Amino acid sequence: MSTFRPIHAQIKDYLLSQIRSGEYGPGDRLPTENELTKKFQTSKSPVRQALDMLRMEGVIYRHPGRGTFVSPNLGNGVWTLGSIQDIIGLGSQTRFQLQDFTRGQTSEELDRVFNVRRGKFIRIRGVRLLKGKPLYYLSVFLPQHIGKGLSVDDIADTPVIVALEKKLNIRLKKCIQNISAALADEKLARFLEIPNQSPVLCIERLYFTENEEIIEWARSFCRPDLFKHRSILSRG
Repeated sequence: MSTFRPIHAQIKDYLLSQIRSGEYGPGDRLPTENELTKKFQTSKSPVRQALDMLRMEGVIYRHPGRGTFVSPNLGNGVWTLGSIQDIIGLGSQTRFQLQDFTRGQTSEELDRVFNVRRGKFIRIRGVRLLKGKPLYYLSVFLPQHIGKGLSVDDIADTPVIVALEKKLNIRLKKCIQNISAALADEKLARFLEIPNQSPVLCIERLYFTENEEIIEWARSFCRPDLFKHRSILSRG
């Protein structure tokens, strides 16, 4: 399978990595179109395409005659997710506070989700923090025959899906996501530091391998004041 990425996608990925690493912060001016064309040895067309995509996603803004700048909104403690790459990017910008790492979990619900009978699973639960504030409460379930290769240290500073790819060499192909509204019970409200019965976003994700095997089921309860979701819709 080809790993080729169009030049505009490479430019976009480069700028995103520079912003997420802190090389360019909110309000900072980005390299000019001429500087980017020289760096990537390309024409201005793919550079402008990359910048337009970042602008539409709210990452940057362009000021005629002055240049291109990182959006000030990126510094307000809000995280935007709209792709698997965004989820992976959480590892460098947030901290995971582990609550439990339990092996041998069983339930009818898990069997139904993973389409197995009497399966055994690993459950990982905790709170992901953004700038010291709880962003969401997370429960992750993995088939035990796969997750047994992971340890607590493997997920201390990186999302589980990254650990699966890097340590176990399991390539993820796609993710199916469902978003719904919910109310925080007393326990969840305590974890998220919000009032009891506050509205939250419930996000469920199923991750699949290249062989269409379900590798992970994740359920997150997110604070809506610190979380935004982005979708890019296109014609096939």
